[in-house]
Amino acid sequence: MLVLFACVLTAGGNTLVVDQRGGADFKKIGIAVSLAGPGDKIEIHPGIYREGNMTIDETLALVGEGEVTVKGAKGTIILVEAPGCTISNLIVEGSGSEPAVVLETSDNLIRGCHLRDGSVGVLVLASNNTLRDNLIESGVEVDGCTGCRVINNTFRGDDGIVLVDAEENTIQNCTFFSLRGAEIIEGRDNLIERNSFNCPSGALFIERSEEIRIIGNAVVGMRSGMVLSGSSSNLVAENNLTGCYVGLDLVGSHLNMARENELIGCKVGIRLKDGEGNSILQNRLEENEIAGIFLENSTRNEVGSNLLVDNGDGLLLKCSSTDNLVRNNTALYNRYGISLLGSGQNRLRENWMEDNLYNVRVERGSDLLDFSAFLQDVDASNTAGGKPIIYLVGERDLMVENCGFLALVGCKNVSASSLTISNSSAGILLVNSSRCRVENCTLSRDEMGVSLMKTEDCSIEKNEADDCETGFGLLGCKGDTLLSNGAENCSASGFQVENSTGIELVDLNSSGNRVGISILNSASCMIRGSRVSGNEETGIRLIGSDRCILNGNRVTLNDDGMTLSGSYNSFVLKNNVSSNEGSGIELLHLSGGTINGNLLLKNKAGIFLQSVQKVHLEGNNLSLNDGYGLRMSYSGDCKVVENELFRNGIGGASLIDCSGNSVYHNNFVDNGNLMLSQNAADNGENFWYRDLPVGGNFWSDHRVVGNPGTVPKEIPSRGTDRYPFQDPGGWKKEVGC
Repeated sequence: MLVLFACVLTAGGNTLVVDQRGGADFKKIGIAVSLAGPGDKIEIHPGIYREGNMTIDETLALVGEGEVTVKGAKGTIILVEAPGCTISNLIVEGSGSEPAVVLETSDNLIRGCHLRDGSVGVLVLASNNTLRDNLIESGVEVDGCTGCRVINNTFRGDDGIVLVDAEENTIQNCTFFSLRGAEIIEGRDNLIERNSFNCPSGALFIERSEEIRIIGNAVVGMRSGMVLSGSSSNLVAENNLTGCYVGLDLVGSHLNMARENELIGCKVGIRLKDGEGNSILQNRLEENEIAGIFLENSTRNEVGSNLLVDNGDGLLLKCSSTDNLVRNNTALYNRYGISLLGSGQNRLRENWMEDNLYNVRVERGSDLLDFSAFLQDVDASNTAGGKPIIYLVGERDLMVENCGFLALVGCKNVSASSLTISNSSAGILLVNSSRCRVENCTLSRDEMGVSLMKTEDCSIEKNEADDCETGFGLLGCKGDTLLSNGAENCSASGFQVENSTGIELVDLNSSGNRVGISILNSASCMIRGSRVSGNEETGIRLIGSDRCILNGNRVTLNDDGMTLSGSYNSFVLKNNVSSNEGSGIELLHLSGGTINGNLLLKNKAGIFLQSVQKVHLEGNNLSLNDGYGLRMSYSGDCKVVENELFRNGIGGASLIDCSGNSVYHNNFVDNGNLMLSQNAADNGENFWYRDLPVGGNFWSDHRVVGNPGTVPKEIPSRGTDRYPFQDPGGWKKEVGC
């Protein structure tokens, strides 16, 4: 057979030259491949080569010189069936339906190529192959292989690299600009090292794999950084992840080690969900919006020696994350330093919290009746604000002094005195405790200065809470006493009582808060002798709280003075409710109760009743208010007796759409204004008098003779007082005197 081409003898075989313009051995690459022998080199000169499907079945080198583009038809362009081949410096452009290059044998090298437009750029089906220095736009898939190396490649397009059932492979020094980065499915002992990821749909996904080493990679700005799902015994170390939604996400994964990583500017830095036995050590978490480290329903993990700076939560344990060891972490400038939410039985040692908005947070989970979340093992080696954390569980008959956070859980007869605590979720926390005492403490800039949950017969006395969200909060408590405490400049409530019974609030000072004192769904509580002033909304507010007593309080300069909504059979007695911007006393949607002996001066309105039944208003002074002294709407069967209504700006009493109310023995004096004098108005069916000898009311605009007289007073638009009095308080005089 005649040989129709010239060749150059080399040490490893022949060099075959391909140039589509002629003047070389071949014009087609495929022909050169079919005629080449073992060890030959095929040198391809610049040009665009439209080839069919080439199969390399001899060990050879396919090398582009200059810009060489190889285009295929349908199917795979280059199928390598021989081991030890080299493909370099080619632009391989696939058809999109099949992989551009398939390696079915081992020990091959693809180097310096640009692979694009195939369904996969390179499909690797055999071990010990190497891809180096390539630009890959259609991704790489390594299936069931061992010992492959993907080094210094750049990935663009939709897909990066996928390893399926692959072991001991290396992805190193690659740059990923692809939509998805790298994925390992059911792999083992693979190395992912010093790669750079900028992938909008996620950098790295590890599924059902073990002993993967992920070291020294950089991940920038994407939805998912690194995700380990159902994977165990992997190492994630010395990586830098910035701007991800979740930087490192371990889901259903166990016995993994994440150490010495930096996670900055993510929504969540490291999340551990449904995991056990993992170690999160010596990482730097900074400026992560929700949390630096977030454990969710995870147990028996170790979180240690991490630096948590300027995150939402520095460390957040949530949803029954129990039996974890949290040790030697430093939390600075976070919103919350360490948060334990619905997650009990954790062990905290030597954690240092400083300059967080709130250093420590311990709260229940979604089950509002489950207080097991407060059963924690926290010793005094932990510090908040430079002071030890005192967290006592089940202790008796102790005195506590000098701490940066205090929790009494299941304690009895424990006292705390003269503490100064700031910047914690609750400065002092009492849970399931009885007969405990907190006195002379100063709380500032806490979410809640003193928090009591499910306590009984505890005494909170002579404490000050300033610039908190809520000064003092009680939830599910019984028989506790708050005496001579002060709350100022709290953004929510000075004092808040919820779902409790028999609470006494005595001699309190609540000023400059959003709400002064708030009682919600609580019964038989008492607010007595307190000063409630200058609060942004309501001074004293009762919602759904029955049989409460408000006695002898001074409520001034608030928006509304007192509001009782849905609170049945309460007593409002001898309070000074004056100079409030809204109503002095509001009663809304309730039945029963007594409003007696109160002074209501210079409010926008004196007393306002809306949808109220069977309330007794007696002996109140409703005077000099800008609007009405008494205004009633859709209310009935109330008794309005012996009240003073003097010089209120719009009118004395206004009954709108009311019926069945009895209004008598009241003094109506000079109400209204120069344009319209109006002591009273009524468009309903109410009673403005009682039969003789009881009589009706005194009217400054209706002169009669006799106490009572017999000349009726007509009340616009429908009411009538048949027996008005000659003198103010004339019913107190004997008839005929």
